Amino acid sequence: MPTELVSRSLSDFHPGDVVRTRARTVTESDIVAFAGLTWDFYPLHTDDEYARTTRFGRRIAHGPLVYSMSIGLMPIDFFGDAIIAFLGVDGLRHVAPVFVGDTIEVEATVQEVRPSSGGSSGVVSIDYHTRNQNRDSVLTMTTLFLVRTAEGSD
Repeated sequence: MPTELVSRSLSDFHPGDVVRTRARTVTESDIVAFAGLTWDFYPLHTDDEYARTTRFGRRIAHGPLVYSMSIGLMPIDFFGDAIIAFLGVDGLRHVAPVFVGDTIEVEATVQEVRPSSGGSSGVVSIDYHTRNQNRDSVLTMTTLFLVRTAEGSD
């Protein structure tokens, strides 16, 4: 049986809409699994002794892991069945390290909603602001999604 998603379309997104996600704690297992999946065994992420000699004093989570978690934290029902494609990311910045045991959450704000030239889809631009348990900013970015209109199809 296929997953059933909430029906949403371009008209359901409005500039200024804000979503605050659930929180997620970054674990040792997350970092190890990500290193194994991507083959990114850079010692800042995987070597305690090396990491102690860096400005952070301990290992940090991979930036792309924090990015991926930020994307994944968004509630599925926020997008529903509206997404046709993920178009990209603008201005991705890792502004502070994320450590094992940190808990992150995202506040996402719809910035722009515009129809595409064909009329059966549109683009939704969303600013992501990922913070840790201390409310310190750790990542910022703007994502772009191609979404269907109520009349359009994918």
